[in-house]
Amino acid sequence: MHKFASTLHNVPLFDDFDDREIDEIAPYFKLVKIKNNRNVVKFNEEGELLYILKYGQVKVLIPNDIGDDDQVVATLGPGKYFGEMSLMTGEPVSATVKTSLDSEFLTLDREKFQLLLKRYSKLSYKISMILAKRLRERNITNRQRVLPEKVGVFADDDMTSARISCLLGLSLYLEGLDRVLILDIQYSNEDFLKEFGFVEAQEKLASYISTHDIGTELKSMQGVLYEYTHKESLINKIPRKQMLYESRYKRKLSGEKYSYLPGVYVLQVYESNYNNIIAIDHLSPLLGLVAEIYDVVILNVGSKVTGLCAKAISQSDMCLLIGEKRPDDLVNLGKKTHEISMLEDWNIKSPAMVLFPSQESPVMSFEDIKKIFEFDDMVIRNFPSSKYDFSKVSFKPDDHFSNGSLNRVMASIAREITGKTIGLALGGGGARGYAHIGALKLLEEEHIPIDIVAGSSMGSLIGAAYCMTGSAVETERIIRKELAEHPNIFDFTVPLRSFVRGKRISRVAKNIFGDMTFSDMVIPFYVVCVDLITGEEVIINDGPVHLAVMASSAIPGIFKPVRWHDKYLVDGSVINKVPANVLNKYKADLVISVNVTPDREQFAKKNGRKSNTLSGMLRRWSFLRDLLDEPSVFQIITRSLSITNTQMSRVGAQFTNFEIKPAIEKFDFLNFKNFDPIVKAGEQATRKNISVLKNLIFSVK
Repeated sequence: MHKFASTLHNVPLFDDFDDREIDEIAPYFKLVKIKNNRNVVKFNEEGELLYILKYGQVKVLIPNDIGDDDQVVATLGPGKYFGEMSLMTGEPVSATVKTSLDSEFLTLDREKFQLLLKRYSKLSYKISMILAKRLRERNITNRQRVLPEKVGVFADDDMTSARISCLLGLSLYLEGLDRVLILDIQYSNEDFLKEFGFVEAQEKLASYISTHDIGTELKSMQGVLYEYTHKESLINKIPRKQMLYESRYKRKLSGEKYSYLPGVYVLQVYESNYNNIIAIDHLSPLLGLVAEIYDVVILNVGSKVTGLCAKAISQSDMCLLIGEKRPDDLVNLGKKTHEISMLEDWNIKSPAMVLFPSQESPVMSFEDIKKIFEFDDMVIRNFPSSKYDFSKVSFKPDDHFSNGSLNRVMASIAREITGKTIGLALGGGGARGYAHIGALKLLEEEHIPIDIVAGSSMGSLIGAAYCMTGSAVETERIIRKELAEHPNIFDFTVPLRSFVRGKRISRVAKNIFGDMTFSDMVIPFYVVCVDLITGEEVIINDGPVHLAVMASSAIPGIFKPVRWHDKYLVDGSVINKVPANVLNKYKADLVISVNVTPDREQFAKKNGRKSNTLSGMLRRWSFLRDLLDEPSVFQIITRSLSITNTQMSRVGAQFTNFEIKPAIEKFDFLNFKNFDPIVKAGEQATRKNISVLKNLIFSVK
């Protein structure tokens, strides 16, 4: 039998061909190897070949009408084929096909394709049926942004890599994925896996190998598949969630002889003759194999720079780098990632760093960290607890997620992988912004996760405090103490540039945030300001937090502009009252907005004071009545901004999936003493439709 026959037997195009016919057509094909992240065919080019994927994985992409990145419409694994449509019709290629693993293809050129069509009429009929089906589906394809399906985990020590891999796998399962695999390349100790809750699975690797064509190379492999056995106990502690809208690619799993059981698995494989080491050349075929069965494959590569580690990371769609926030440690980790890139001649894709805090660490900005690693697109998160505390996390099933802050970080990474990231936009509104605290408290009480926050003006202050602490209750305590209970935050001056000098409010911001930079936040945070010179929106997510908050809160005319490099920044609410668009830009999949801008003000209404009060007596004289009832200069400035902002917030609603709009019209914009009633208004508005929000975000399985 020809060496290509076993592959062709599993291709739907040749379902009706017997062994003799398969053996006849196999020599027509050629074998082509293409490395990861290379274009196989490109949109609108002339098609020259039929491609059959022998092993590996490819993504099918089409141009995006509203963005720069092409959009993924399908993921194809071993046995799938493409290119026949262009060969049949003579039309240009209708999509770009790019490898997402090192891949091997059987190719058939146009001339040999035509010969086979003439020789085998059943092939022509089969292709015509497939073309008709694809043409029907062409205009109803569900476009999606690219989501990582293979995630590499590389840490500064092996145990941290293993722990993170296992916790991430469980987080992905809790976020709704049915099957998650941890490919354990560093061969974690069996006692560690058992202590964590993994035992040898009932389904064996051999079961899959015996029922699928995976090539002769992998048939020599041996291994053990472990399954997490405490799913029910874990779900009782943290209910498993499932998004109501589709976020992963729908896979048609090949072969009906194999039982695909949901759960979290660890796979350790090795070559029969390689002493527990998988051959580098066999890693991509193995990933192509398991990618057909599992929603996400996590590659636990450990901490050592080896050829196998480099190959694993080069095949990953996303790489998690784990370390401590110390310059020397980060430099060492940066050297390792550079060596990995050199081994495979490949830049690490979608790097995401998760850092443990260190008491020895000096102030480091995102820019400082990125310079060490030379990654422009790196996403950086912080664990709230130290690496020492992390190493003490119990393996007991009920204690995996006993650390709420650890659970939040891991769950946030899982939501990024599954396309379920939740953003919160906090708008400006002076003292009315206290309502944000009420909204945060209720969201926290109802276990609504928040992965990314953007704030304008007062929303920047509340948002920064929340992202610093990760706690709505702690945010309430801080704002109450430092702002609401402050004797007087206004230090008036001769109005040459502003009515208020701002030194007192500056001290408030400094007291809250100290020397903290955005790289210290436990939740990613973005502050919206306006450049007074150019009139352009400025988004700040690096540098001193207190200065960014001051800039975003500098109401023109009341507070002085804040100098930021070569810009003069003022209140972000001038052009972006509720910055939902910022969250959309930074890939939040669902956006919750809290809008504290009233549709109308009440300061001009008569306050109904009794006539026997001093105020009532004074209002008998018309000139005093006008003086007492007309809005102040502060109210005139802030309301003028609000009128414009109300219109802009309606335009920005296109980026919001759920809006919370507290009833705060009766509260004074500048009365920062009136704390509790406004917080309560935020709670009430959030509670009003919380069931709608929960249904929008997830259902409990």
